[in-house]
This record gives sequence, structure tokens and C-alpha cells, in this order.
Amino acid sequence: MEAVREKIVQAAANCLIRHGYTGTSIRTIATEANVAIGNIQYYFPTKDQLVVEAFEHLTGQCIEKLRQVANNINRPAETLEKGIPSLWECIKELARIQLASYDVLIEYSSRQQLHDNIYSVISMYKDVLLQMIEDWNIDSSSALGTTSEQLASLCLMLIFGLSLYYAVSHDESTCQSAVDALITIAHKLISP
Repeated sequence: MEAVREKIVQAAANCLIRHGYTGTSIRTIATEANVAIGNIQYYFPTKDQLVVEAFEHLTGQCIEKLRQVANNINRPAETLEKGIPSLWECIKELARIQLASYDVLIEYSSRQQLHDNIYSVISMYKDVLLQMIEDWNIDSSSALGTTSEQLASLCLMLIFGLSLYYAVSHDESTCQSAVDALITIAHKLISP
């Protein structure tokens, strides 16, 4: 039974990526999952509940990819050249997922159930970044005059902004320039 539920959530996430929030219906999800509409209604009595779960699934994928990149970086001074480009590849791969997530947030933002989950999802992203900063022993207070928490928030906004810009524009050149600048800044933070 859990396999069917998971199949429905994955189908809803796929539909959100392909069709956006407004183009995703219960019927479309049922077709994608190859299940009856009644099965969807059994597990998710309302579309709201399914959209929230699909949103969490999409953002969970993004967080897991970010964690994988973070876990592969143990010594930042030596692996920085590999680490940030890996993060960029992760962002490019996840751009469609992020775009679908933003679409859900925009179209669905007035729904309390999703609103209640937004902060916890964003906090998960921030926690991964904060862990990276702490693992790297970056002293942002002396290098930038900021706390690690503030630096993690800045990185989070940069990642969200870069992924959204790339998802919409596919302007690889400008994004690569931004990644190169980030590498330069990170080098200065790690070895001042």
C-alpha cells in the first residue's frame, strides 16, 4: 500500500515539473501514476494534501542532492575547485524541480497547509549550508563581519536565485560567471 502512495506522490511531482501547478490535475496525476482516481482520493482526500506532499518530495530531492555535494567536500581548500562546480551541476540538474516548487509556492501560497511547511523546508536547506560552513571551519565573522547563520542565509538565497534564473533563462554563461565569482569569494573566505 505504501508503494502505491509513493507512486502517486512521485507522479504528482513529475506532473508539477512538466505542467506546473495550474496544469496539474488529479486526473493527470492518476494517468501518470497509472492508478484510479479513487486510489488518489483514498490516500489524499484533497488535492491540497497531495500538492503539499509532492512539494515536500521535490524539495526533499533538492536537499538530498545538496547534502551529497556537501558530504563530498571534506577539505574545502583542496576541493573548492571541485565543490562549487559540483554544486552548480546540482543546481542545473535541479532547476526544473526548483521551478516546479516555485510555481507551487506562487500559485498555492495562500493555502495554509503549504504555508505551514515552507519555513521547515527552507530551514532544511539552510541547515545543510550551515553544516558545510561549520565543517569547513569558515570564520565568517572575521572575514566578512557576519555570523555563520547569516552566511548560510546568503548562500541559500544565492542558490535559490541562481537556480530560478537558470531554470527560466538557461543562460549558462551568466550563471557560470556567477559560479566563478563564488569560487573566488570562497577562496578568500577559506584562506584569507
